[in-house]
Amino acid sequence: MRAPVRMCGIIGIFKQEGLVNVELYEGLLMLQHRGQDSAGMVTTDWAKFREFKDNGLVKDVFAKKSVMDKLQGQVGIGHVRYPTAGSASAQEAQPFFVNSPLGIYLIHNGNLTNTDELRDMLNSSSSFFNRHLKTDSDSEVLLNIFADEIHRAHQRFVQSEAQTDPNEHKMDFVLEAGETMMKTLQVRGLAVVAVLCRISASCFL
Repeated sequence: MRAPVRMCGIIGIFKQEGLVNVELYEGLLMLQHRGQDSAGMVTTDWAKFREFKDNGLVKDVFAKKSVMDKLQGQVGIGHVRYPTAGSASAQEAQPFFVNSPLGIYLIHNGNLTNTDELRDMLNSSSSFFNRHLKTDSDSEVLLNIFADEIHRAHQRFVQSEAQTDPNEHKMDFVLEAGETMMKTLQVRGLAVVAVLCRISASCFL
């Protein structure tokens, strides 16, 4: 008998009007079979991020009305986790966040097969910034590689002595970073959704 497939579940919703919290919740319920270790979601109205995550099933993590009421915004991402890398700690529940650059939340399903190499790079002078990782999760490594590449794209633009304001090219930096990042990853299945404050929701498959 074939063993059941155990992978995380991810969802992202973008709406022009109305809140996404209930639809994210319903989507995570439908994805519960993909992971029962933890659940989390983040929403935004492009002015502020609102996040909640914890160990447990979706119905338990988001059982309180006060939690759901807090998750305001017309854009959001959600995640249910089956721990394929790292530990079962609530600290490794997704989404993961990095403040610089731009403010990025990211969710990820799949496996990086060169995680140790990437982690060593982030902790060395090869990184644009020497980045501190809080967990053993490969998803946190992925987020920081993405953030590092955005910094590099911004720096290349500045060094090119372009005559336009770098703030007008943030989306270009994000797209360039995504392309460069994908060349550095060794993966066994990959799906990523990221939300960047005041910019966009991005997806890498």
